[in-house]
Amino acid sequence: RHKDNARFYDENLKEAEGVTLLERSPDYESAFWIYTLKVERQNDFMMKMKECNIMVSQVHERNDIHTCVSEFKIHLPTVDKIIPQLISIPVGWWVTKEQREYIVECIRSGW
Repeated sequence: RHKDNARFYDENLKEAEGVTLLERSPDYESAFWIYTLKVERQNDFMMKMKECNIMVSQVHERNDIHTCVSEFKIHLPTVDKIIPQLISIPVGWWVTKEQREYIVECIRSGW
């Protein structure tokens, strides 16, 4: 079901304004335990999803923000540019067809 939800998002968010879907290698099949995409104005997006009662999160972050590995921090400009755009939306087996349609509707309505 989570893979079906991901396919639904792929199809219905590919032309959504302010959204960029992540590229995936055709050689690999994702388990889709999360569905991450890039959004413009991440904070505004998160506030809009909160208004819609949709739980989203910024799952991805640099590991070297943690003190236990901060001494290994290196300059990664592309990572630093992308992190503020990444957001994960609900995709799991518990997301119903009605819920995923609502999620897409909220995203497509803008923020």
